[in-house]
Amino acid sequence: MEQRINPKTYVELEKILEQQVYVAKKIPKHILNYIYEKASKSNYSFAYSGEDDILKLVDKQTLILYTFLYTKYVADGKQKNEIKEILIENENKKQQRLTEKYNPSDMFKKNQINDSINDVKKSETNIQMVVYKKGIWEKIKFWFSKLIRKK
Repeated sequence: MEQRINPKTYVELEKILEQQVYVAKKIPKHILNYIYEKASKSNYSFAYSGEDDILKLVDKQTLILYTFLYTKYVADGKQKNEIKEILIENENKKQQRLTEKYNPSDMFKKNQINDSINDVKKSETNIQMVVYKKGIWEKIKFWFSKLIRKK
């Protein structure tokens, strides 16, 4: 399954690599050329001075692509292991949040609480029974239908 990368990602990645020359030097030229080519086709502009917190400025796709490039071409064995541990830890936290959010037993407990609140509200309201009296025409119609059924 091919996943499309947002053109904005290439522009952001290009600006980051311009600031971090030591990273760009270790990435193969054909990959850099591809990133620069895609970035030049985009109308998006991105300013990064290297002083701001990059995590708040860039798109999630940009961080993923940068992490991949850094891990594959720049990081040594120890750094690769650290990055791998961080990614595994983040994935575990994400799965934990999803489990808490979509835990079936908790979902039913929430519904049971709502049901019990509704039951209390229903029991507080007065329920009255209304007896309808049949009119003369209904009595006559009923009497005729009885007669027809007997025959």
